[in-house]
Amino acid sequence: MFLGGCVFILLCVYVISTAPFAGMAALLLLVAETTGGVCTAATVLAGLCVPILVLLAVALKRHRKFVLLALGFCVVVTAGLGVVAVFQVPRGENPEAAPVQSLFLGEAQYTPLSPANLVPEIDQLKLGSYIIPAIDPVIDVDQAERIRELFGGVYREMRDDPEFEQLGSVMNYTYRDIVLAGHDTGHMYTYIPPGYSEPLPTIVFLHGAFGNFKGYMWVWKQFADTYGVAIVAPSFGMGMWDTSDSEQTIAAAVDYCTEHPQLRSGDLYLAGLSNGGIGVMVAVARLPTEFAGYIFISPVMPPSTIDWTGRRVLVIHGDADRRISAADVKNAAQRLEALGADLVMYNYAEEDHFLFFSQPAAVLSDVGRWLEAGNSDP
Repeated sequence: MFLGGCVFILLCVYVISTAPFAGMAALLLLVAETTGGVCTAATVLAGLCVPILVLLAVALKRHRKFVLLALGFCVVVTAGLGVVAVFQVPRGENPEAAPVQSLFLGEAQYTPLSPANLVPEIDQLKLGSYIIPAIDPVIDVDQAERIRELFGGVYREMRDDPEFEQLGSVMNYTYRDIVLAGHDTGHMYTYIPPGYSEPLPTIVFLHGAFGNFKGYMWVWKQFADTYGVAIVAPSFGMGMWDTSDSEQTIAAAVDYCTEHPQLRSGDLYLAGLSNGGIGVMVAVARLPTEFAGYIFISPVMPPSTIDWTGRRVLVIHGDADRRISAADVKNAAQRLEALGADLVMYNYAEEDHFLFFSQPAAVLSDVGRWLEAGNSDP
């Protein structure tokens, strides 16, 4: 009787404490569209059943044989699914000659067995899109569905490119930042378009909140191939670029560009999307001579008091953006002009905060024309 009571209490505690994980895994199993996502979700669900069956085998005398059979089956299924999930994990790197690279230049390393690599990014983002309306007042169910469609289209295209697929993900450092507030990883994605013999101009791209999605690089790849511009995209955890160590992350990207023989160190541009706009403002204040121009896309633009005279600035924003209002961005742009910036601004009347994914060709065409206009100046 005493043993049964103890087992019941342990079962209750275990079920309550693991319910969030079970719920997430069940939702992932429903929405995942990759083998890795499905197998990881099923592994978690099967694995969570093992302790329950162990406790039942201890407490029950009758039907113990059936419980033990169920336990054995569950262990085998968990192990089998786990092995399949592990075999789906990308290598995390490409041959040195490949145009796209995932580089760890600091102490951090690629972690193949983290949840961020056992579950491919497309499934992580799909899972998040179902959860975020409950925690983010700006994103409702309809917009979450739009995000799901936009990101899904990008990632399904990317599946056909084995070099991008093998990069893996660094979203685990985003999740770590949420819990432990560790921003700088020493990681960056790079894309250097092939076929050029001369050093290339480079855009250093600062991602927005929620991390350095690999999908950003896929969109930038189209631009890089068209305009002959390299892309360097440092990772900075959750993308909170207003913290004290953001300067060193941006400076490390500049150092990489300066030392790389295929990149033209005197022709660097800094781009920031959403929260990445904060990083751009940080760089203007603390790294004032490193960049030939600055690009803001759907940006957060904190007030600035420094002299912007002679600095080339491009601002691209959606008038339907509910996270960062068009009026706020327009006012910020006007302040930069008043401080001397040579500013060009493009507004997309019907687009929201995700115009980088909804209108990639148009946005990157704007960036390309702006770069070419600067290069043609006497």
